[in-house]
Amino acid sequence: MDTKVTIKTVGVIGAGTMGNGIAHVFAKSGYNVVLVETQQLALERGVQAIGKNLEREVAKNKIKWCCLPTRRQFRLPRSRRRPGVRTK
Repeated sequence: MDTKVTIKTVGVIGAGTMGNGIAHVFAKSGYNVVLVETQQLALERGVQAIGKNLEREVAKNKIKWCCLPTRRQFRLPRSRRRPGVRTK
């Protein structure tokens, strides 16, 4: 009974420093990423940080433009408050 599961999509909760870094690495590795944040502004900042990090890697010849994750790999649901989710 050796069942293998293929993971294609990864969810990351929080788009702060750790969250956007984790999302960045998964997307670079070919996974689809769902990035979730309670605040829309924080989500936008996280996505901008991912873009800057990718550009920096291209500038340092660590990756090539052709190998960048596509926008399609990121599903970025609009941030919204939900019952039970506390925000500052």
